[in-house]
Amino acid sequence: MINRITPLLLIIGLAFWSCEEELFKDCTGVSGGDNICGCTDSTATNYNSIATYDDGSCEDCTGVSGGDNICGCTDSTATNYNSIATYDDGSCEDCAGVSGGDNICGCTDSTATNYDSTATYNDESCEYDTTPPTVTITFPESSVSEAVSITCISTDNEGVEKVELWVNDVSTGVTDNTEPYSLDWNTTTYDDGSYVITVRSYDTSGNTTISDPITLFVSNWLLQLNMAWSNFVDGGYDIALGYFNLAKNNVQYNNMDTLSLHSAYGDIYTGIGWCNLRLLHAETARDNFIISQGYELHSFGTSVGLMAAYLELGNGIPIDTTQINLAIEIGHWILSSSMPEEFENDTTINVNDVKFLMGKSYYSKGNYSNNTAEEAGALYWILQLDSFYAYLDENSPLTWNFYNNGEQDYDSFEEVILMIILLLESEYW
Repeated sequence: MINRITPLLLIIGLAFWSCEEELFKDCTGVSGGDNICGCTDSTATNYNSIATYDDGSCEDCTGVSGGDNICGCTDSTATNYNSIATYDDGSCEDCAGVSGGDNICGCTDSTATNYDSTATYNDESCEYDTTPPTVTITFPESSVSEAVSITCISTDNEGVEKVELWVNDVSTGVTDNTEPYSLDWNTTTYDDGSYVITVRSYDTSGNTTISDPITLFVSNWLLQLNMAWSNFVDGGYDIALGYFNLAKNNVQYNNMDTLSLHSAYGDIYTGIGWCNLRLLHAETARDNFIISQGYELHSFGTSVGLMAAYLELGNGIPIDTTQINLAIEIGHWILSSSMPEEFENDTTINVNDVKFLMGKSYYSKGNYSNNTAEEAGALYWILQLDSFYAYLDENSPLTWNFYNNGEQDYDSFEEVILMIILLLESEYW
């Protein structure tokens, strides 16, 4: 009985041992092994970091088992382009980081030097010009008058937009934007004197440079004096007076020798006197003629003007014989001196005007005679202008006419002389 049981137990034990051995094989078939099967390729999409045995299950980025595709962006214009990628996985991004976007990156600031007009996204790549231009004044260098062109040279790394003229740190508004740069300065609107001139250069980026300053001396008094006499001759006495006063204010700033300065002042004050005389301001005229004589005594124009001013001042009511006598005294002095016989600044004023003023002065005093011995009397000076009236005789009423026809036209010799003076005044004054 026991002998039968023993073989049976042996068979059962062997069977049990065989089953137990199959239960402890790992994924590789190794009994009692501890391998962990999976994809051990770290580049595979299904890589298993804990796998110890590659079971051939690795897949590439496209899902192909055992494939060798490299996924990535295959668009060379994309910011994340992968040059080794063989399969486009749709990950391409534009410059703005937008997947599948079509933005064009660049500098979108139009004031930048690298502005890109086609850019739709600012990538902060803008660059700016901070280099200022250079500018140097080349002409003129000293004294100027009337309208003068001030030239300069200006350069810039990007480009000069314009240059602008400044006088004493004040903009004139005069600009130029084309080479060669030239700025026209009208100095006639400025008083004579020294002025600090600068030129400001502006580049296309908004940078500015101020040139080294130069000092120019404006001298327009002579121009103003010529303009004054021109207007005076044309009858524009108010305008002429304005120019004379400008010249008077400006001549003092000019560096002239004493003789030239006295001549200039004499001419100016004479002009001021004549303007006031024509504007019926006899007292002001007289004062300016006297000032002028202090600079130039032997001036025909000044002397005639002063004579006329005294006559006007004496012809009031009542008659001021002191003023009239001064006029006569000046008249005799003019005619006995070696002065020119006409006024250089207005040739319509000449020696005949002096003779007329003499006749008018004697008339104002009540002396209507023809006193040849003393060169006195209204008729005497009338005859120096027109001998036609030689037939007149203060003591013969029958001659008191204009036509010598034997008829008495006026009741007094005074009236005859007055009418002749009024006729001559329209011709000589």
